[in-house]
Order: sequence, then structure tokens, then C-alpha cells
Amino acid sequence: MAVSLSFGLYLLYLALAYLRPIEAFAPELVEYRPMLVLSLLTLAVSVGSAIVRRTVAARPQHLWLLLGFVAAIAMSHLSAGRFGIALDSFIDFMPSVVLFVTTVTNVTDLRRLRLTCAVVVVCTSLLGIASIAAYHTGFLADKLLLRESPESSEQPSEPSEPATSPAEDVSGAYLWRVQSLGYLSDPNDFAQAIVVSLPLLAALLARTRPLRSLVGVGIPGATLLYTIYLTHSRGALLGLGSLFLAGARRMVGIRWTAVLLVAGIGAAVAVGFTGGRAYTANEESAGGRIDAWNAGLSMLASHPLFGVGYHFFTEYHALTAHNSFVLCAAETGLVGYVLWLGMLVVVLKDLSVAIRAGGDPDAVRWANALRASLVGFLTCALFLSRAYEPLIYQTLGLCVSASYCATRAAQPGPARDPARPTRWLGASLTVAFISIVAIRLFVFLMDAM
Repeated sequence: MAVSLSFGLYLLYLALAYLRPIEAFAPELVEYRPMLVLSLLTLAVSVGSAIVRRTVAARPQHLWLLLGFVAAIAMSHLSAGRFGIALDSFIDFMPSVVLFVTTVTNVTDLRRLRLTCAVVVVCTSLLGIASIAAYHTGFLADKLLLRESPESSEQPSEPSEPATSPAEDVSGAYLWRVQSLGYLSDPNDFAQAIVVSLPLLAALLARTRPLRSLVGVGIPGATLLYTIYLTHSRGALLGLGSLFLAGARRMVGIRWTAVLLVAGIGAAVAVGFTGGRAYTANEESAGGRIDAWNAGLSMLASHPLFGVGYHFFTEYHALTAHNSFVLCAAETGLVGYVLWLGMLVVVLKDLSVAIRAGGDPDAVRWANALRASLVGFLTCALFLSRAYEPLIYQTLGLCVSASYCATRAAQPGPARDPARPTRWLGASLTVAFISIVAIRLFVFLMDAM
């Protein structure tokens, strides 16, 4: 009973974290913090259940890396004597920690993994339907639509009135972009979440009959792709390209994949997928991002160990970093950046090992799908400041669970030897060095142009 209660609470918390019905229909209840209460209850029950069952998808290494990153976030302020802000930062980051911990303590077999991913896909699809309705009918338009000036997408104006139907606005005076609620209350965040869900949708219906699979994938898939179009997110377009690259490469080879990818991006730009927002460095928004990257590298140079402070980037620059890697390095320093990269390195290495081990085809398929989701997220994250948001830690948790299930299927019995953790420090230091040098070189070239 305790196990089913734990998993049920987890699915409820996950669904409400996506759908946010209280914010949408009963905002007066937000002040009572119902999501906080539910998250703490879910965390307590999940950890208690995992102790009873003695089963957790994560290894101690995963948890120590996460704990180390939490400490780095606190140290980014403690090192500057900002003790009160350090506590606030710890509390602010807790929803991400809760999502990771509750995922790895509850999703410990393939049935639960499939059900959890189904909840993610269904919730994302419902959010997409709601945002499409907002765009075409004005339904909840004050919450689900963002009205921006086409000349500067970084300076949004006030949201539209609820009765407005942006689909009928042909004036061109505004760029209308759909969004959602909670931690998806930004068009780019919303589009990134959809990119993450698309490989899960494909994996859910991979074993069904062809006609049923076509309908099951085609209808929700088209809905999600149209929703991404309505977000006009440039990062999401690149994220879709990464998913296409990963999927097509196995079917037609690298050469034809590159041709198709270029053609697809060209077609997306031609139909106005990004709402006329350019990718060039001379375009105002893109130019501002390059300036922010340069400022972030300067922050890292001046505060190399612990950074300028969690969520303090905009205290030193007018805009946020618009790059999760730059943001993490600038705000938490090399200590936090290497630990953050360490989580990514360990998860990706574990997934690759589990996939190569073979075993249950279903388990391998889910490992492949979650790896594609994580790669899609990280591709979008190259142009978004999302190093701390719950979505990446939820995705990392599901990746850990997928590699755990795949490894158990390939090697019956204990999934891993806890005494042999994945090597991560050398790879993380290498990635940190290469990423910093590459960004510095890119900024230099753009400035020269």
C-alpha cells in the first residue's frame, strides 16, 4: 500500500506541476502554497517508501553530485557574505531537487517508467491544446499568450485581454507567442518542454499497430509541433533539429541527414516558424545574447571559484545569459559548473552503457528515448537560461531510471555495483574547458564581424 501511495502521489505531483490548475482557475489559493505542501508530502512518502523497499534508481554518485551542486549554489552567496540570500537560494532550488529525488525513488521499473512518461506526454499535449485554443479563441489569453514587439522580442508588452483572438490579428503590430503556467510560463520554456516530450511520445507508441501508431503519434505529434510553432522559439527549432538528426542518422546515414536537416531548417524559416526572429548576430535579440555571453565569461573570470551568485547574473548585466552553460558557470563558478556538468556526464555515460548492453528491447528503447529528450533539452539550453529549472532535473531523473531499468534487464539481479561509480571528473573538466574556450572564440568572431 505504501508503494502504491508513493507512486500515486508522485504522478499527482508531476501532473499538477505541469497543468497548474490552481494558477489557471483559482489563483486566490496560490498564497496557501498547495504545491509546496504536496511536494513535501510526496518527498517524505517517496523517501520512506524507498527505504522500506530498499530500491532506488539512482546510485549514491547521482545524489552526491546533486548535493554538491546544491552546496555550490549556497556557496555562491556564502562566499560573498550573503547569508540570507544563500538560504533563499537553497529554498528556491528545492523544487528541482524534489522532482529529481521523487523520480528516482518511485520510477524503478519499466511499467512505472512508461506510465510516468505517458503522464508527461498527456499533460504536455493538454497544455498544447489549451494554448492553441487561447491563440484562436482567446481562451485564458491573459495567462497563455504573450504579446511582444516584433522589433525586440526581449521586451514584452502587457498580455492581451482575455477576449482577444490573436489568430485574427493581421496588423503585424505584435508578435503573439503562446506559453503555459508555472515553470513553463515563458514561450521558450514551454517549447523546450514539448521538445523533451516528443521522443517519449514516439517511444510510447512504438509497439502498437501501424495504423494505431500513426494516429496515436500523428495527431498529438502534430498538435505539439503546431504549439512549438506558436511559441516562435528559435531554440526549440534547433532542439527539433537535434531530435531529427539523432533519429534520421540511423535510417539514412549522416550525409542525407545533413541534407534533410538543412532543408528542414530552411523550410521552417521560410514559413515563419520563428515569427520573423532572425538568427544572425546583427539582429537585436541575438546580438544582445552574444553580449550577455561575453558578460558571463567576464563574471567567471572575476569570480572563478564560486561565481557571482545564484540568480545574480542580472545584477551584473542587463539581460540574463540566454545560455544555460554560461549562466551556470558565471553564477556558481567553476566548482558549480563542473558539478553540474558532472551530473550530465554521468547520466549520458550510464545511458550509453545501458543501451550498448542490449537486453530487453523495450528497456533499450526507453533509454534511447530519454537520451534523445535530454539531448533535445541541452540543445535548447544553448540559447536559454535553464540550468536550474525543474524540467532538466525531472528529465535527468527519468534518464537515471531508464538506465537503471535497461541495465537490470540486461543483467538480472543488482543493476549496478555501487562501489564502481561512473568516472566523471576528467570528462567534466574537459567539457568545461572546451565549452568556455568555444564560447569565448565565438564571441570574439562575432565581435570581429
